Amino acid sequence: DVNDLLEKSIDSMLQVWGILLGFMIAADSVLLMFNDGRFIKMLKDSGHYKTILLAFLYCCVHLLVGVIFAMFMLLYQWNSCKVFYLLCGMAADITVIVGECLYFLFGIVKKIE
Repeated sequence: DVNDLLEKSIDSMLQVWGILLGFMIAADSVLLMFNDGRFIKMLKDSGHYKTILLAFLYCCVHLLVGVIFAMFMLLYQWNSCKVFYLLCGMAADITVIVGECLYFLFGIVKKIE
């Protein structure tokens, strides 16, 4: 049944996005908590510290919107093609913004000596 498949897809996205949101909040917290280390000083000197924090925060906002939308879809049984297309668009958006955060992290790791 299409509705069952849609509900399982929404449930899976909700779980993945919830886990990613938790990790992103933890990453932001770690960056803010260890504010005086050599690594953070290097990021601040290069001007990337604020960029990374903002990218992580934007990612958290996108994930939170996706989680809230998916929860409403499950709770209110919004099972239409238009709503599913909107959810697919959110999934693409979240994939891009998480990829951007991973790109920043990869750049940071490459700079560590």
